[in-house]
Amino acid sequence: MCCPSAVHSIFLDVDDLEDIGNLEAYVGATGVMLFFLSKKYFHSRNCLREISSSLEQDKPLVLVHEQQQDKGGAPLDVLKAECRDDEMRGKLFDGCVPIVWHRVSHYQNLTLKLIATEMFSHGPAYGSYYSKSELTLVLPGELNVSEMELTKRAVLWCSAANPGATAIAQELRSSKASGGAALHVVNSQPDAQTLQDNGESAFMLLYLNDKTWVEQGEALERDVRAARAGQPGVKIVMVHENDLEKGGCEFGLFFTVTPQELINEGIFRSV
Repeated sequence: MCCPSAVHSIFLDVDDLEDIGNLEAYVGATGVMLFFLSKKYFHSRNCLREISSSLEQDKPLVLVHEQQQDKGGAPLDVLKAECRDDEMRGKLFDGCVPIVWHRVSHYQNLTLKLIATEMFSHGPAYGSYYSKSELTLVLPGELNVSEMELTKRAVLWCSAANPGATAIAQELRSSKASGGAALHVVNSQPDAQTLQDNGESAFMLLYLNDKTWVEQGEALERDVRAARAGQPGVKIVMVHENDLEKGGCEFGLFFTVTPQELINEGIFRSV
């Protein structure tokens, strides 16, 4: 899939390509190339032609990774290994992080926004005026991150039974959006009522990767229930890990490992 440089439209090679023999010319008339990486993608002669032509013409690239194996996907390392041309593999992946394609609605919206941001940042209408870091796309009903800086102190609780949560919280604390010192990270349950009386907020960070609920599951369930049971309760904020090297996994896994009672009570109802 690619976006022609002259107009704001999408050209789909599988639907709109009238002459496969003229493939390189189609690439030449294109502003941004999007490659959807799935299993055996690099076994296709015409896909390799598209990649080679794009690299030769120095076209901006957007990579989208299908990781769901029952949809024809595969782990990124497997897909990279299928590219037998070392030079092509290096040029394609060095400095270009593939966007993982998701099918759960909330995450799919985020995926589409990331793809659109990448394509617009290279497009003729925006690429000349905005860098990728300056270009902000906001979905209907979504908060603009630039407007989310904390205006009052917030306490973020990371359960000791949720490995990795504290590291994510510290990363969030150091980010610009958190307001830095306005976010206080703790490892024990805060007194939500006292914080509320002082004009402060309390949250629990639930970090989701392939070890969540599997390791220390009973202790984590107790902490989650304690957060939900308080008056007022501690709002739970979930972070889903997508980096496979850090335990990233498909969101559907959590419907098999999360305690069923928590699922029935709607823990994932608002993601």
